[in-house]
Amino acid sequence: MIYAHHHISRPRIYNPFPRNGAGYQGNIVDGNLDGNFRPWRRNLFGGGWNRQGSDRSGYVLDTNRNGRYDRGRDGVLAFDMNRDGRIDRNDINNTNNMMKAATGNYDLNGDGRTTWIERIQGNALRGQYSQLDRNRDGRLDTHEIARGGGQVWIDHSRGGGVSRNELYSPYGLPNSRGYGPSQRLDYVDPFSRHSHTSNNFWGGGWGGSHGGHGGYIPGRMYAGFGY
Repeated sequence: MIYAHHHISRPRIYNPFPRNGAGYQGNIVDGNLDGNFRPWRRNLFGGGWNRQGSDRSGYVLDTNRNGRYDRGRDGVLAFDMNRDGRIDRNDINNTNNMMKAATGNYDLNGDGRTTWIERIQGNALRGQYSQLDRNRDGRLDTHEIARGGGQVWIDHSRGGGVSRNELYSPYGLPNSRGYGPSQRLDYVDPFSRHSHTSNNFWGGGWGGSHGGHGGYIPGRMYAGFGY
């Protein structure tokens, strides 16, 4: 008797967080953008302790999905929070605070306690987030980010400064693989701390890790939260 040998295919395990490329990725709150150790120091005017450099944090989109911030690879969400027509590190830090406040976390300096000043600031930041979230689904989609003047900063120079050619429209991010079509930031969800990207196969350009504002940018990009 002759037995036929059939190839047995092993079931593939679905991974919602692929290592690179389009798909889901986690968000890092209070991302350490400077990459150095932050010791705790007592506040100059009292009122507890503060982590040195906590005012230089960012809301990181962990596009290479390794659980940490990598300069020149991962994106950082940025809004022109003070509406001066440009984005700097203060705006990036305040964007991080806004995303925290949206979830009810008003501990803006990360010292484990919430002061009455932080509560006032947190309420204001939460209100700004509500203005951006026009459809009230709790997260910011591509159009809501763009309408609010939001961009994604990728520190290509690894120097810590924000330059215009390092800011990208949510419609055209560099491919997280380092090659291939540009990517669209579909949404950012501060409550579940994840975001999603998709490839721009049509009209989105073909770019690596550089290229300024990326591919397709529909309409005008407004500074601040004007609609």
